[in-house]
Amino acid sequence: MSLNQASLPFLPPFSGLTNRIAIFLLRRNLMGALGEKRMVLTTRHPVTGQTYSTTIPYARDGNGLIAASRKGTERWYRYAMAHPNVRLVVRGRPIHAYARPIRDPNERQQALQVYCQQLPEMGGWLCDGVKNAPVDERREAFQKVELLRFVPLSW
Repeated sequence: MSLNQASLPFLPPFSGLTNRIAIFLLRRNLMGALGEKRMVLTTRHPVTGQTYSTTIPYARDGNGLIAASRKGTERWYRYAMAHPNVRLVVRGRPIHAYARPIRDPNERQQALQVYCQQLPEMGGWLCDGVKNAPVDERREAFQKVELLRFVPLSW
């Protein structure tokens, strides 16, 4: 299996009513085990400033929370980059945080390792798809991923 064939999204994005229901449940810590792997992210539109909330997978490390965006194309990623002061809800707990891209190659590698360890089933397109791929394909896949660290300003 080539890397391109293994590059399917790790979780289908929630949309419309499904997303609103998931947000409602996550904000109240009613999602059970899924609440350990998804958080609510609220950020603002880059131009209008209108708030936007969605759910995204995350991993924890000692420096905050890590999220991955394929090629940085998801709306939540673009909005968080434009307005890095965000609100998160993790296991029903609201957190003010600062979103910063992980650019340092060593930090990226460590963050990716944490992400893949904590989210093996969700990180399939990112983790499993590159394990057995040739080095050049792994490097290319890794470069197409944008990693964000959400640094809590208040817990």
